[in-house]
Amino acid sequence: MHIPLILIGVVILLFLVVRAFGPSVDRALETALREKNLDELGRALEAVSPAKQANAYNRAIRRLWDAYEREMAAALVRKLAEARPQERIAQYWLDQVQQVEPELSQKMFESGFLEQHFRPDVAQSCGSFG
Repeated sequence: MHIPLILIGVVILLFLVVRAFGPSVDRALETALREKNLDELGRALEAVSPAKQANAYNRAIRRLWDAYEREMAAALVRKLAEARPQERIAQYWLDQVQQVEPELSQKMFESGFLEQHFRPDVAQSCGSFG
């Protein structure tokens, strides 16, 4: 009778330890904003399960964008579009950078990149929630 309770306790403890010390997107985002470096955030985003990855990228990009860290946001947009071009939110952000920050778009997204990854018809059909 006590063994199942101990086992449940161990599982809960392991979950809490992994959650506390594993890569956290929110923690990594704070580090990126503070240090102006995307390395840790990139690793944290890659560690997110594939089913939740596009949403995690969207939240991180939105936070950087709203903090006027547009170059870092555009770098994450590029990474998302390279890894998951089929995601509507990737198309939304590619369009957003081009519309709002055209000079930054030219710097970050060369024409070959946009030809390969940008789908204007998809981008125009979605809002900020993909």
